[in-house]
Amino acid sequence: MLEVRLLNNKSKSRSLRLEQTVLELHKTESGLRTTEVALSKENAALEDHVLQLQQENIHLVVATNKAHALAEKTEKVVVRMTHLAQHDVLTDLPNRTLLNDRLAQAIALAHRQGKQLAVMFLDLDRFKHINDSLGHFVGDQLLQSVAKRLTSVVRSSDTICRQGGDEFVILLANIERAEDAALSAKKILTTLGVPHLIDKHQLHVSVSIGISIYPADGLDADTLIKNADAAMYNAKEDGRNNYQFFK
Repeated sequence: MLEVRLLNNKSKSRSLRLEQTVLELHKTESGLRTTEVALSKENAALEDHVLQLQQENIHLVVATNKAHALAEKTEKVVVRMTHLAQHDVLTDLPNRTLLNDRLAQAIALAHRQGKQLAVMFLDLDRFKHINDSLGHFVGDQLLQSVAKRLTSVVRSSDTICRQGGDEFVILLANIERAEDAALSAKKILTTLGVPHLIDKHQLHVSVSIGISIYPADGLDADTLIKNADAAMYNAKEDGRNNYQFFK
C-alpha cells in the first residue's frame, strides 16, 4: 500500500508537471500565434510600403523622361531661335548681324596673318519691275533662286548675306590678291545670267557688283561695306550687269 501510495504521489506530481508543461505550451503557442499575426501585419504593411515605393519610382521615371524630353525640346527651340536671329527668313542666308560678326573675325584674322579679304555688294538690276509686274510671290521665289546660285559659286569658307530687299553682300575671306574677287564676280555674273524658271516664267535677271578690299579700302566692317556699296552704284552707272572695284 505504501508503495502504491508512493507511486500515486509520484503520478500526481508528474501529472501536475505535465499540466504545467501543457499550460506553458499553450501560452507559448498563443504567443507564437500573436507573433505570427503581428508578423503578418508587418509583412502586409511592408508589402504596401514596397508597392508605394514602386509606384513612386514609376512616377519618378516618368517625370525624369518628361524632364529630358522638355530639355531636348527647349534646346531645339533655343537653337532654332538663335538660327532665326542670325539668318534671313526668306532665303535662310546669314543676315546683317551674322555677317558683321563674321566680317569682324575675318578682319582680325587677316590683320594677324597680313592677308587680304574682299567684300562684294550685289544689287539685282530692275528687280522692282519683276515684283510690280508678276507680284511679290514670284519676286520672293526669284530671290530664293538667286540665293541658291550664289551659294553654289562661292567657297564654303565665304559668307553670303541677304542685306535686305534685292541686295546681297558676300565676304570673300583670305584672298591672295584683288583679282581673286574679280574672278568670283565674273562667276556670279555668268551664273545669274542663266534664266530662272519661276512659276512657269523664264526670268532674266542681271546684277551689279561693287567690291572693296581689306586693308586698302577700309579697316573695319562698316567702311568696307559702305565702300563696296558705293562701288556697286558705279557699276549701275556703268550700264549694270558688271562689277566695279571701289575707287
